[in-house]
Amino acid sequence: MKREKRIEEMEMIFDESRIIIDELNKAINKYKNNENRLYKLFNYYESTRWLNDFEAYEKGKIAKDIKVGILSEDAIYDLLIEHSDLLKDLAKIITRALEEKI
Repeated sequence: MKREKRIEEMEMIFDESRIIIDELNKAINKYKNNENRLYKLFNYYESTRWLNDFEAYEKGKIAKDIKVGILSEDAIYDLLIEHSDLLKDLAKIITRALEEKI
């Protein structure tokens, strides 16, 4: 019975891993397709254009019906930090996988 249990366990791990890897692959493809746009946003945040837009918003020069969440002082910065942390986590995962030769 031990062998059957082991095979069942490995089969479950395989099935769950297959789903997770498929989801990760889809997410990576979405990321790659959006990567240039994301860096465009980060570059905007670090530019004088963002500062000028922020100042215009503060002075009431931006239409009230336009979404301006990116002009908050934290929104893009928080996304940048989250992005950086995610890339660090991915680097650790990749390094471990290469060391384990999987």
